[in-house]
Amino acid sequence: MKGGLQEALLIAQNSRCKYKHGAVVMRRGKIISRGTNYRRFAPTDRSWRASYVHAEEMAIHMAGDVTGATIFVARVNNSGDPLPSQPCKRCSGLIERSGITIIYHT
Repeated sequence: MKGGLQEALLIAQNSRCKYKHGAVVMRRGKIISRGTNYRRFAPTDRSWRASYVHAEEMAIHMAGDVTGATIFVARVNNSGDPLPSQPCKRCSGLIERSGITIIYHT
């Protein structure tokens, strides 16, 4: 468990968002995917609209089949210190539907 959470903390430091989150998906002790939150822009009728991809979404999407896996979610401040975090309602639903069985978070 400790290795997955430590990796998620390191990944979170790579985020360019104000609230830095990282996620790691592991199965049988091996990392199968990593993700960080990021801001994306989508065109609208008159301008560009910003939206955010959450670290959990990215990690699950990049992993493919995550049935029976464990996800580690971490948040850090700008100095890299851990902050409290847990999956939001949308990500909690995604995690449940994906087949991930265990969630750890800072």
